[in-house]
Amino acid sequence: MGKPFSEMEIACICKEALQGIAYLHESRKIHRDIKGGNILFTEDGKVKLGLFFFHFFSFLIFISHSNY
Repeated sequence: MGKPFSEMEIACICKEALQGIAYLHESRKIHRDIKGGNILFTEDGKVKLGLFFFHFFSFLIFISHSNY
């Protein structure tokens, strides 16, 4: 396990996560599951918002509808 984030790093993560949420809202989308486990980092340090359950659920809906 690595060292904890500094206050400055946490501030940057929060800022980028909030910018992502603002973008979603401007696109008329709602995330509905903002939590630490859904804030992801790229290898170059960018913050991404994930929603794994929704993608899995959407996949299940797609599968069930494709059987008709």
